[in-house]
Amino acid sequence: MKFIDYHIHPNYSIDAQPYSIDEYCKRAVELKMDEICFTTHIELDPKSINIEGFSIIENKKIPVLDDYWFNCYMDEISIAQGKYKNKLKIYSGFEINYDKNYEKNIKDYLEKHNVDYYLLGIHSIDNIFFEIDEYAKYIFEKYDFNEFFKKYFVSLENAVNSKIFNTVGHLDLYKKIGVKFYDKEVFNINKDIVEKFFKNLIKNDMLLEINTASFRKNFDEPYPSFKFLEIAKDTGLKYIITGSDAHKIDDLGFKIIETSKKLIKKFGFEIIGLSG
Repeated sequence: MKFIDYHIHPNYSIDAQPYSIDEYCKRAVELKMDEICFTTHIELDPKSINIEGFSIIENKKIPVLDDYWFNCYMDEISIAQGKYKNKLKIYSGFEINYDKNYEKNIKDYLEKHNVDYYLLGIHSIDNIFFEIDEYAKYIFEKYDFNEFFKKYFVSLENAVNSKIFNTVGHLDLYKKIGVKFYDKEVFNINKDIVEKFFKNLIKNDMLLEINTASFRKNFDEPYPSFKFLEIAKDTGLKYIITGSDAHKIDDLGFKIIETSKKLIKKFGFEIIGLSG
């Protein structure tokens, strides 16, 4: 079984703590990890780019549209790849928010900014961030849970069909704050919608991320929950990829080994990375 973490936010991400790429790589070697991938946040929504569309360099906010940060990011990853060549596989990546309305902006950006790995991380609906406390109420009070669920999966389907991404990240992230508004209803699933989604995921040769950040939010299952994973298995999903969603060094690899073992035993999934 591979020990991999394909969801890491180094100090370039606007919401990450100031731990460098080298510090993460050094810790990954100490943990005897096989592969890691850095997934700095990329926000290209025209309605929020002036708020969230930044990277951090030397404690300064640099617009993601400025190539300076990207060149620094890729240079630093390249240095780490050389330094840890015989100890750790290291990949470059982005975590990208998505909406159909600015899909062209994403594609245009990625034509000029190539990385190894493109992780879908939907954080907003109707241009409102549902996983940030100060904004979440404006979306969760606007829709009942069934309405929200349908809108969220329409956005997911559009993202999968865009053929931009390698992987769908933290599939049921909405429950992190949604549970405060929907209570236990937030754990419900529309099986028909979810089956259709997983069939499309498989058809497009995309991976599903098993994200262990949920355990840091006092949930007892990963993102996505076992309800989703049962449907994924029944639909024919075979391959998954693991990520801690690390925003600080202590998050790296968090609960990945024990979660991977449980999922392999329970569902028969195979954990793979970019190296196979």
